[in-house]
Amino acid sequence: MTDTTASNRSATLRSRPSPATLKAAGRCIGITVVLLAIGFMIGYTLGWHWQDGLLQQVVKQRNTAQTDNKNLTNTNATLTSQNKSLTDQLTAAQGRLAEFLQPTRKLELKSNSAGPISIGAFTVGLGNALGSSSVYININGKQQDMAPGSVANLTFNCRVELGSFDVLTSSAVIHTICSPLNPSTANP
Repeated sequence: MTDTTASNRSATLRSRPSPATLKAAGRCIGITVVLLAIGFMIGYTLGWHWQDGLLQQVVKQRNTAQTDNKNLTNTNATLTSQNKSLTDQLTAAQGRLAEFLQPTRKLELKSNSAGPISIGAFTVGLGNALGSSSVYININGKQQDMAPGSVANLTFNCRVELGSFDVLTSSAVIHTICSPLNPSTANP
């Protein structure tokens, strides 16, 4: 019988690494761990700085957007105010134009006052002299003696009619009518 255990034991003992090899392997693993730790710290620091820079950029863009939004809100409020002002001016101008181009008017004039006739091209004034049956009416600088119901024809198809007058209040009601000139009825 032969001893087989002795040869196996020597084979097992020979397969063990030497203490120098273990020491070198431990050093290599230690250096690897240290390098990995340093790499992790560098990566973490770079990532943190990159994320911080990105966050600062987002905050800066948000602040710029808020400022732009505030400026646009102020501009919008200003433009809305200007639009309202222009709309009011347009409405007033349209009212004045409609008043100017009004074909008929009823004027209540006091003594020594005047008002426009229809399209605004003529003025009618009530003079000082009020009689018992007639009054002096000044039509574009030309004074006429008129009784209630009498009509003064003007150019451009305009006429002035004295409706009534009151001697006690020195006032008169005058109706004016102007129609556009019809080319077919105009003299050639």
